[in-house]
Amino acid sequence: MYTDRAAFLAALSSSSTDNYEDLNGFYTSPLSRTISGYIYDAAATGGLYTGNAGGSQVLSSNNSVALTLNFTNGAPTAVGGYFFNTDFNFNIVNGAITVTANPGASVQSVVTSSATNFFGWLDDSGTPFTSLVIVPATGGSTAYPAVDDLVLYPFRGRDARRERWPHLSP
Repeated sequence: MYTDRAAFLAALSSSSTDNYEDLNGFYTSPLSRTISGYIYDAAATGGLYTGNAGGSQVLSSNNSVALTLNFTNGAPTAVGGYFFNTDFNFNIVNGAITVTANPGASVQSVVTSSATNFFGWLDDSGTPFTSLVIVPATGGSTAYPAVDDLVLYPFRGRDARRERWPHLSP
């Protein structure tokens, strides 16, 4: 589990990032996204909404409900991004944001008022992640879950030669 974006990216040999700059406004659910060989569906009850939060375009739910990212093609073994809460107008809302990476139900939760709250997961075993479930803060003001700069890392598979002779270069 990573909470520092630079450290997470340094652990990867390559990655693909979805920054949502090509989106604006309301989208029905699910919304299919393709980035550098990956396809995933973003889904939330009542649809999705994109807007500017913290100086960057972000993906959010249209209601104060969980936002789910289902990875349907590309089998990422590392996933990460900025996760936080916004209000209806995309102002950052202080509160707990909880993200679950599946399989394994690896849960990370933190109280944040920052659009640069980073969570990242890397599965060294090669088991691909199937989804992220992003749950907004509850109680107090209405919060909407938001994600920005989603990072995906490719599943390359095991290289038996490199495991047996690690000094070999690719």
